[in-house]
Order: sequence, then C-alpha cells, then structure tokens
Amino acid sequence: MSKVADLGDRILSFQVDLGLANPRSYRTGLSDAELRQYPMLLDDRRARNELDDLFAWRNGTLTGDIPMGNLWIIPGYYLLSASESLAEQMYLSRNLPDWSDSWYPILTNGSATRYFCDLQSMSAYSLPVLYYDPECSPVAMIYDGIESMFATILECYARRAFFVGQGGFLDSDFRQEVEISKRLNPASSYWNRKDLF
Repeated sequence: MSKVADLGDRILSFQVDLGLANPRSYRTGLSDAELRQYPMLLDDRRARNELDDLFAWRNGTLTGDIPMGNLWIIPGYYLLSASESLAEQMYLSRNLPDWSDSWYPILTNGSATRYFCDLQSMSAYSLPVLYYDPECSPVAMIYDGIESMFATILECYARRAFFVGQGGFLDSDFRQEVEISKRLNPASSYWNRKDLF
C-alpha cells in the first residue's frame, strides 16, 4: 500500500467516525492497467509518482443525485476522477489563456476553484499541489505534495480543525487549518498569504 493510500484510508476512517456518508461516495481506485489509459498517469518511461497513487487509491467520487457535501474530502472540495481531471485539463488549457498544458486538477469545489498538480514541477515521486481561483491571482502552491496534502488533511481531522457543522456537512476552523497547513507545508506560498483572514 502506498503512503497516499494509507493516509487516504485514515482520512476516510475519520469521516466514518464523524458519522459522514462521504466515504460511500468515493469510487474504487484504478488498477495499473487502467492508470496506463491516461496520458498523465502511470508510464513505463518514468517512476510511479503521487498522482498515480492518488488515482490508484480512489478514482474520484460518484456522480448522480448526491448532495455536494456528501462528496467532500475537505470542506467545500471533492476529488476528481482521472477522466474528469483529463477532461478539465483539456478544456481549461484550450479556454483559459493562463492555464498550462501540464496542470491537472485533482480537487474542485464544483465551480471555478481548483487544486491541481503541475506535472512539470514533479521531483522524483513528489508532485506539488497548487491552488487556482480565477478571482485571486497569482496561482499559489498550497501543499508541498499530494502525500503532504493528505497528511495535512488527516491532522486537520485529528485535531478537529475539520468537523461536522450545523448543516451536517464538513466545516472548518480555518485559523487552525492554516496553522496546521503552514507547519506541514513549509514550501507553500498559499498559507503565508496576508489576506487569508
């Protein structure tokens, strides 16, 4: 089992303990043969990386008549599948002048904001996660890698920075989330912004 998968399973355990239905909304992960069907994923010419391990763990969330809050891995955001990531990358690189061909979304709020990986920024196994919001610029690195993102999410659940709010969906103590995220992602520019509060 990869470190990403181990951390992901522990995140889902926290969601179960909180009484959330969210873990039932995740698709099963892709096999190595299925990963090879996507140009940004498992490739015999390179070593396995965090993006491969993410989609091998879970291939996004189910679609259909599911309340958005039952899809979230963090408050407001859910995982995209490999096919959705590829489709969004193709659409965004054609339609947004500042979207790079090497940017692949992995989390979305269902609107315009995305967390994405830049395949050109890959260093060995690690793949930094960046944040895109068309209303804010510039693009900022939010997590040092996918593994670091999952470790941060896990600690946010463990320290109750993520909790079930009054509506029955995930909510956050944003100040505590920022403190945890800043400590676990020292290379991140996002968590050091002065306009977060």
